[in-house]
Amino acid sequence: MEYQNEHSLFDIQYDDNLKQQMKGAANVAAIAAILSLVGSVVSFISFFVTRSRQEAMLRNMGMEGFSSQNAASTGSNLVSAVISLVLAIFMFYFLSQYARLTKAGVDNNDTMQIGDGLAKLATYFKIIGVLLIIVMVFFFLAILIVATIGGR
Repeated sequence: MEYQNEHSLFDIQYDDNLKQQMKGAANVAAIAAILSLVGSVVSFISFFVTRSRQEAMLRNMGMEGFSSQNAASTGSNLVSAVISLVLAIFMFYFLSQYARLTKAGVDNNDTMQIGDGLAKLATYFKIIGVLLIIVMVFFFLAILIVATIGGR
């Protein structure tokens, strides 16, 4: 006789081993989300610390203020740091929601919560995929520009 479990996930039978693995994956995702957010915040703070050290060094060398090129570079670095932090916050949200909903769903034997958690994980990977495509396009454009300028 075949073993029938009354709890199913999209008509897939799951046992205690699968529950423990799902809970373990959710725990790892929660830790990864926290570490990712902390790393991004530290990087954002590091930008301002580095910027203030550079300003102090230039003042000590007798070069008050920045040239227009240095000011533009600092502005673009600030925009990059802010965009990076905002993306990290979005990524943290989806990964932590996956972890929270999946753990709660496993604990309560609630397939709807597990499904919602997996949907958050799917959204997380969609965002990662879109970002990867954007980065690849920028690299391709940079290679194309370098090849065009180098060909002259």
